[in-house]
Amino acid sequence: MTVLFGTVEYFREEILKGIGMVDKETIESDLLEIYSTIKSDILNDFVCDEGFRTDCLQNLDIAYKQQIMSHPDSYLAAPLLVGKE
Repeated sequence: MTVLFGTVEYFREEILKGIGMVDKETIESDLLEIYSTIKSDILNDFVCDEGFRTDCLQNLDIAYKQQIMSHPDSYLAAPLLVGKE
């Protein structure tokens, strides 16, 4: 299946690729670093329409939150779990 650039699936795959290259004991900080790097690239290096840039940033946020939620014991997931009961 082809994954299109800018979609939630694309960013989720990019985050997973980054996680595959890091130590599993530091996954929380590595997730944040991967997210920050991709976000910086979109904001500063990627030349595109501002509407598309906004869509990419929203999709990146969704993919990042999904990845955090897949690690519920993570201290990063705690603020996202509030009110999810």
